Amino acid sequence: MLKTTFFHDLPSVRDILADAQTVFVIPTFQRPYAWEEKQIRDLRQDLAHAEVMSVPQHYFAQAHVVEVKKGHSADGHSAQFPLLDTEHPALDTALEHYRIGNIRQLYAVVDGQQRLVTLYLLSILQELLAPSPVLPAPYPNLFQLMLPNGAYLPRIILGTATDHVFFAAMIDWLHGQRPGTVTATVIEGHINGLITTPNSPAQERLKKAVALLLNEFFLPPHTVSSIPTLVTHPMVRMGLTELGTDYALTSFITLNDRGKPLSHLERIKAFWLERAIMARQALPLIVKIHSVFGDLYRTADRCVHAKLAKTLEEAEDMLCQLLYHWLDMQNPQHELWYGAGKVYSWFLEQPSPLSISDWIQAAEELRDQLDHLCTAYLDPALPSALAPSIHYPVTSTLHEDYFAVLIRLGLPPHLLALLLRFRQQFAGLEWHDRHPFPVAVNPKLIQPICDLLNEKAGNLPLENYRQRIDAHLPIRCGNPKNSGYLVTANKSILEAVERIALLAWKANSNPRVGFTNSCAMTFLKTSNVTTEITRWYAFCNYGAPYDQYYIDNLCYRNASSSERHLLWEWERSLIEQVKGQPIPRHPGRPPLELEHVLPEAWKDTIAKSGQTFNQWGFKDETDFQLNLLQRIGNKALLWKRCNESVGNDHPDIKANHYVGGLCAHAPNASELKQIEQLGQGLQGLGAGPNPVFKEYIELRCAELAAFALRRFC
Repeated sequence: MLKTTFFHDLPSVRDILADAQTVFVIPTFQRPYAWEEKQIRDLRQDLAHAEVMSVPQHYFAQAHVVEVKKGHSADGHSAQFPLLDTEHPALDTALEHYRIGNIRQLYAVVDGQQRLVTLYLLSILQELLAPSPVLPAPYPNLFQLMLPNGAYLPRIILGTATDHVFFAAMIDWLHGQRPGTVTATVIEGHINGLITTPNSPAQERLKKAVALLLNEFFLPPHTVSSIPTLVTHPMVRMGLTELGTDYALTSFITLNDRGKPLSHLERIKAFWLERAIMARQALPLIVKIHSVFGDLYRTADRCVHAKLAKTLEEAEDMLCQLLYHWLDMQNPQHELWYGAGKVYSWFLEQPSPLSISDWIQAAEELRDQLDHLCTAYLDPALPSALAPSIHYPVTSTLHEDYFAVLIRLGLPPHLLALLLRFRQQFAGLEWHDRHPFPVAVNPKLIQPICDLLNEKAGNLPLENYRQRIDAHLPIRCGNPKNSGYLVTANKSILEAVERIALLAWKANSNPRVGFTNSCAMTFLKTSNVTTEITRWYAFCNYGAPYDQYYIDNLCYRNASSSERHLLWEWERSLIEQVKGQPIPRHPGRPPLELEHVLPEAWKDTIAKSGQTFNQWGFKDETDFQLNLLQRIGNKALLWKRCNESVGNDHPDIKANHYVGGLCAHAPNASELKQIEQLGQGLQGLGAGPNPVFKEYIELRCAELAAFALRRFC
């Protein structure tokens, strides 16, 4: 028989959050704080709707809690509930005072934490800025528990110690203000400037939530509204349902507390829970699933913080894909390009419920490797990330090496999974650790460069430039060889996946069989690290379009991301040569764009000048479009505003922009070493029209091809 719950039987938000002897703790399997602008704006709209009703009332959906039982759990805690942080000083304090009776009720929140935390923050702000006469306890005891030693404990304890320390610092400062005297502007200024610096996206969202609550409820034009006081109104109520531990750990809500549909990662978690119930010793498996997914939620946050993903949703989808590749990359039928939705379907198709333990182990290994990557090498402040670069040790760092490959170039999920699992396979290895192995230098790779350099021999304006390129080739053009020869290369798995990403991007080059076969060899128990780095470094050396077309494929008609990567590595190389300062990255710096030296819309400029393509060395516009426009030598990286100001001018005029004469924006174009070099080279050719500009660009193709040969071959 159904049991009816009436509105007047539910507790008010005020009763829940101001209960003098109740504390809520967020278990570690819950995702970090996730509410953003949309959810907080929806909250205000809900309360605004309640405000205009004849009898103001509003119902917040049920929060689900589990009472923490007193006693000692298997992990040593002085309470019985799994998945509480074992290294959490504030939680330890709460558990001890719960044991001796200073806290009457201690609840673990299994669903509803996002609402509770947000309403808790709003309630504190309301009591500071629009004090309510109906609340039962004097401020500041209202939303904190005063312990016998005089210390205060927030009534909500976040799941991880680091996030709670940040949260408690905000609460302590707010409780140190006097109600009715502090202003919203003062609070906003402190939150934005003086509070402890966030060190995770969850902490950033907590800080932003306070600012959003101030803007939505207390700052103009909302200062005259009665909406803020509704959070303490007795007719604003919230369901609070207590569940048994076993049920709480196996239930899953279709629409979660973030106000969003379940993510693909959450759907996979729900399916794993379903599988676990079918297995023996279901509760230990269930606890492990909750634990590892709680960790994965925090790993997703770290990926956003490290810029491996732009949003939390993107990071969670990436985790789904990585988990799939981790588990299945040795399967000959493995699909390289599954999205997160297809990954969920793949899990549904797996036959045996016994596989759940393997899934959990894979998720734990993936978590450990991703966390290490994000914290050791993608955080530029850590000592490990500040070690010298493997490519440019004088002027750059390991952080720049990793950032260039993983973020600027970007690895598809199957290559990122390969990289991560490689370190798991070979204990003690770091991704940038280099190992020596022989590499065959194929003259076919170099012959096109030699042919071009030989063709330009005797062109006096370009002779010094031609000789400089020739000197950097591993096989001198004056002494060509008919067969390859071996050199010793020192390469890492990081460089191997970088090389694959640069070369295997095209839609018609989907080397699934080669990839899965290589994975099968790499992840044998008997595999050798040097052999496997060699295997992956040579992965793109077989068959068209890679063999003799390697350089052409790299430098002509490539993906724009690959071109940007090659040009940025060229920039780092030039900085290293002059021992200069690297270009800093910060939010205010304009983006870099691909600049065409001889412009895409050059036809209009030539016509307006009364010139012809023939005067510049081309048969006609078609010859220019087909044979030079998209070559790598005709491209450079340039700040967006400089690129806009340069426009479609002739190359001799552009040269003045490049060296700083006309592009007066900050930063100046010539801050980029390749632009400075390009501008000086073009200026040395004199005025146009002149075919020498075409020949210069062709030689620049050879120069960048020679650099690509040294850096990526």
